[in-house]
Amino acid sequence: MRNDTANIRSIVPKSPAHKAGLQYNDQIILSRTLPDTTVGERDHQVPGKASRSYPNPFHTQTTIEYWLSEPGDVKISIWDDTGRLIREFQEENGVAGSNLRQWNGQDQAGNRVSPGLYLYYIETESGESLSGRMVCTSERR
Repeated sequence: MRNDTANIRSIVPKSPAHKAGLQYNDQIILSRTLPDTTVGERDHQVPGKASRSYPNPFHTQTTIEYWLSEPGDVKISIWDDTGRLIREFQEENGVAGSNLRQWNGQDQAGNRVSPGLYLYYIETESGESLSGRMVCTSERR
């Protein structure tokens, strides 16, 4: 593969994928700078600053766990690696501390997503934001 930086295009401006520094050339990912979403016991002591998905990678379903520093409404959006919005969830009355959202690997229309890298972006009404990544694998045969 040749290194042709003149053809590198950023993903949809202002999308979580763009904010994460993901870039691509046609369908090939050339570079990415994503935050570490590993969560340990120490991270749980800082509500509003930690999130994770498990299992990761997944093939049928995953759970997104996130911590809020205060209760409130939350919007969770899931994006593919091209910056296309796949699914949105509106969570009302999120609690301070740990919250969970399951995702069955389907888009907004109920179609199964393709295997690949997906980013989730969590926004709260108080202005907090969290993000992470997850990998969907092909189904077992």
